[in-house]
Amino acid sequence: MAQNLSSLVKPKVVGIYGIPRAGKTTLLNQLRMTLGEDDFMYFGGSDEIGKLVHGGITWFKKLDDRDRQDFRELAVGVATGHLIFWNEGEDSGSAVHTQSELDTYTHIIYLDTPPEEIVKRRLNDSGRDRSHVSKSHVQCWVEAEKRVLRDLCYRNNILFCAVSPSMIPKNVERLLSDFNEHDEQHNLFDALSVLDSIPAIQSGTLKVMIVLDANRTLTSQDTGALFWKKIIPRLEYANGGRPKTPAQVVFESPLAYTYNAFREVTLLHEERLHDHEYDSVCKAVALSVTMDEEFMTLLRRIAEQKHVAAVVVTCGMAQIWKYVLELEGLLDKVTVIGGGRISDGFVVAPELKEALVDHLKNQHHLGVLAFGDSPLDLKMLSRADKAFVNDGLKAKQCLRPNHVSPRLTTAILPELKLLDPHFVDSLLVDKLNPGAVKILMTPMRDMSVQGPRLSKAHRDVGWYLAATFLPELIGVEDIAIPHVQGHMATGHQLWGEDKILIVALMRALFVHASQPTDPQHDPLNDRFATILVDSVVNSGRTILDFDMQAECVSGGILTATLAEYTNLQFITLRISENKYKGTGATDTGNRLFNTLHLP
Repeated sequence: MAQNLSSLVKPKVVGIYGIPRAGKTTLLNQLRMTLGEDDFMYFGGSDEIGKLVHGGITWFKKLDDRDRQDFRELAVGVATGHLIFWNEGEDSGSAVHTQSELDTYTHIIYLDTPPEEIVKRRLNDSGRDRSHVSKSHVQCWVEAEKRVLRDLCYRNNILFCAVSPSMIPKNVERLLSDFNEHDEQHNLFDALSVLDSIPAIQSGTLKVMIVLDANRTLTSQDTGALFWKKIIPRLEYANGGRPKTPAQVVFESPLAYTYNAFREVTLLHEERLHDHEYDSVCKAVALSVTMDEEFMTLLRRIAEQKHVAAVVVTCGMAQIWKYVLELEGLLDKVTVIGGGRISDGFVVAPELKEALVDHLKNQHHLGVLAFGDSPLDLKMLSRADKAFVNDGLKAKQCLRPNHVSPRLTTAILPELKLLDPHFVDSLLVDKLNPGAVKILMTPMRDMSVQGPRLSKAHRDVGWYLAATFLPELIGVEDIAIPHVQGHMATGHQLWGEDKILIVALMRALFVHASQPTDPQHDPLNDRFATILVDSVVNSGRTILDFDMQAECVSGGILTATLAEYTNLQFITLRISENKYKGTGATDTGNRLFNTLHLP
């Protein structure tokens, strides 16, 4: 699994902050009534957190792994806290938080109560000595606390969300329930559930999945920037530099591009917009997106197939891309996996992209092609069978738009034309005709077929696989042939056919070999390609051993040549889950040579 959680995970403690009379105690009591005390424990101040974490986080670190896990499962702590006390007339307030509190909290909810409401509450509070404060002072106080607290949270790996009165208490209840359930394991589980539910995967006919990043891959635009521009038309400049969106501030903080960073961006969406507002903005952004026409053409071709499918995996907002694909008429054929909202159930960080590709390959046994454009895609690209664009062994660069200069020279990273017929065919053509496969494999499995008839059946399969796959893997070149009408015509053969070596294992002919040391150095000299042939592969150990021997005897030359052709390729007519290994009369070799009496 790509996502490795730290063995030390702090117990979840949620701080509720706000200036005096913001409503912290009232909210705490409401939460106690609605959420109950089975999963949550409530405290009227940060000094009481010691009741939850005896001795603080230092004590928690001393527990063994089992005790930590038992403790984490008890409850989520919810405590009120103060950040700044600020009397009117003073130039600035006095910070009252401690580093110990910051080390303890995992989440902080800030009550963004309107200044006029706080002034009103102070005036009506006869039970306490509240000096009069102006609305403007309260406004400065609230803004200062939000700014300072948000920065402290980003620096201390704490999730932060400011909530308005319209979000209290229902949205806060929803946030706390999410905080209670959500962690990286939960995140991965939910994302894999969406992946597993894709109809094409469930159909059982899928062989290849194309995994696509969204922003700056399917379009040259950044939908995240478009989203924030819709919300904040005039972004403020940070320290005199270029304007930054709130999401950019998160990613440029110590949170970087971690799971918590993407969770924080989700909370930014929650605090800025209600569900219907978020949906409306996503729809407006989708209408402004200009899609790459070649990618759209390719996706429409893919949508017509049963053995190949596509999924968009985005670190951005899933809802935007669902609307984009809906506008393109592809939403029912191309699944979108992404976050952006608590209700999405998960966020997509680079490690999750990597885990999804691993899952497609290891659990569903699919070939995976991945398209991406940024460092966030590198983990995903490196796990794919073929990657576009990456600087790894198997990658190629796909120029978008197609007239721009390549990032790397084509000698370093070969160029791919997205709608090149050979590339499209390699994706869309299901090379093995199911009917032909059934006919070809029947005599091989028929116990009554032995000797020359069985040998011919094996030759037929070898010819079929070679003619089907080798032209694509090795290439085809023109040759001159005499035509029946007396002139020369153009024929075709495998590229460098006179420099291709066939090493037949066990039962085959050509260069005979029975152990890895048999193919000596001379036959491999100056060979353009080497084809290892075996009629039946059981454990695969023989093929693996020959591959290692070929690398050794070629002094690395063969390895370099194979790298230009996407490393090794494994071609088979049929894969059986039956682990039966024949002996005596059922052994393939004995059946071929009519030696059924041998063990």
